[in-house]
Amino acid sequence: MLKSFEFISSLNTFLENLKDKGVISKFFLKLSVNQQVNVSISSDVLKNVENLEKEIINQSVKSEQTLLESINSKSIYYEFFTASEGEDEYSYNFQEKNIDIGLRRSLGALLEPSGELNHKDSNVITFYSYKGGVGRTTALALTATRLSRKGKKVFVIDCDFEAPGLINFFNTAQSETQKSGLVEYLNDKLFDDTIKLDNYIYNVEKVYSGSGNINLMAAGNILSEPDDLACYLEGLARIDLQGIGLVNTFEKLISDIQCQYSPDVILVDSRTGFNNIFGALFQISKLVVTLVGDDVQNIPGVEYVSKLLKDSNIPTCFVLSILSSNFSRRFNNFQNYIQSMSGYDADMFYFDRQNVLEFVGTPLADIDDLNDFIDGENGSPQYQKFFNYIEDMSSSNNEREGVLAETETETETETETETETETETETGLRLRLRLRLRLRLRRFFKVKRILGKIEFLEKQKVIFLTYMLKIQNLQVILLKNISI
Repeated sequence: MLKSFEFISSLNTFLENLKDKGVISKFFLKLSVNQQVNVSISSDVLKNVENLEKEIINQSVKSEQTLLESINSKSIYYEFFTASEGEDEYSYNFQEKNIDIGLRRSLGALLEPSGELNHKDSNVITFYSYKGGVGRTTALALTATRLSRKGKKVFVIDCDFEAPGLINFFNTAQSETQKSGLVEYLNDKLFDDTIKLDNYIYNVEKVYSGSGNINLMAAGNILSEPDDLACYLEGLARIDLQGIGLVNTFEKLISDIQCQYSPDVILVDSRTGFNNIFGALFQISKLVVTLVGDDVQNIPGVEYVSKLLKDSNIPTCFVLSILSSNFSRRFNNFQNYIQSMSGYDADMFYFDRQNVLEFVGTPLADIDDLNDFIDGENGSPQYQKFFNYIEDMSSSNNEREGVLAETETETETETETETETETETETGLRLRLRLRLRLRLRRFFKVKRILGKIEFLEKQKVIFLTYMLKIQNLQVILLKNISI
């Protein structure tokens, strides 16, 4: 604990006790940003620090040692007033609350979230992780692809400003014209309020988005020229990322996006660790997806975030990621840990390590492998469970009610449509057979591609061995010439 906080807490308890006994009439403790503590006491008994010190010794309080060690610190300033002075001419030195911890230089949104969070009508889902390396950005990109292929309009925002990564997904990094992103937009909006949001948005290729649509707002233009990267950093330095006002900044951004793009869901990639960006994002989110590891390094983040989201009544799900072995045992232990710690039943999933995902977001990524993984033809069913969950959570309340209404209608009329059901069953069987045939053909051509690659490598191997043989022959000839 911070020494200043420990001292204030101990002194507050002690002075409250003196107030109950009538020794003092009121007091006020204020901490400044440079760790200076101002102590104001109104009493006809205590008139200086020596009186206060004697009272601490006489009372034999539990925190006596802490108080005595710090009471004469040069960082503590005392003001003593009589009871009448505290009520009249010097009453401004006291407030209703006895403690004021003062201003903060940062983390305003994280440490002091708004009391009225309007997240029920939000369509924002924030992906967060306390530590890196748990596949947060990859999970978001896969989720966006899956939702879009289900016909949804998906908007993706990269708020991991210090280490942007989403630009590497969806082939946007290879775009001929690199666009500015969120950092430039927030700065440019202040300079020229007539700018168009479209100029800062990528429309992701259909090979990824399928029947739906994915729009991506990158963190910024960091891949073009050195000057662009320098401007990105200058722009980042000019955004107030630490104050409570960041919540309003994100709310205005979301409002602009809703107005122009009307997305079904907005997926946001948050920064890792204890930070104000996440502190602002969770307050405007419908759901927070928290990816964690089950090691000791993740414990502080898991415990703080779970309590924060529970206290703020923000729906959340935890994803244990990325597991290479002992899946069931580790996931069960993780579930028990979360439930015992947070005291509420959060939705939980786990991701097992998948070789097919190792190259996602790199030039070596195979779109066919990605398609098979997204469609559930290969890979882990754990990801599919997560995708289905997010798809359900991203649906609007009207959509959910519509599904329930359809289910009820089908239940009421199923006895009246037996013949139609039989026909539909036959049609469904034919569709399944066609789908199965299509899947087998796809696998056939995939195997054919792999065999083609193997054949190519074999040819390269033969060429390489031929060259090696020629080199050996040349070496023999050279040795002969040298010996002669």
